[in-house]
Amino acid sequence: MYHEGQARPPDEVCTFLYDYILNNVPPEVKELHIFSDGCPGQNRNNAVVTFLLSLQAVKKRFRKIYHYFPVRGHSFLPCDRDFGTLKRFIKKYDRVYVPEEHEVIVVKSRTHRYY
Repeated sequence: MYHEGQARPPDEVCTFLYDYILNNVPPEVKELHIFSDGCPGQNRNNAVVTFLLSLQAVKKRFRKIYHYFPVRGHSFLPCDRDFGTLKRFIKKYDRVYVPEEHEVIVVKSRTHRYY
């Protein structure tokens, strides 16, 4: 976890995605569906698109890859509900001074183990 003041280059985002795919997506899964926000610095750039193409064309990992960009304010993904839960939990704290305190709050706010 890192705070929004720490910019992450697109190659690091690709590394996160690749690690998740290697460790969590079974080899028999041949279609990949990815949902991204509209962050131009990480999602809609050449590095991420090239990475996704390499998974399909070079590594032959997926037969089809779908990359979705939901319309802002119209997505109801589980992560949206998680952010709502987290926002309500943060309101219980008077002040949060450093990013590490946010990390502790995220862990404490879990009602399920899927953050």
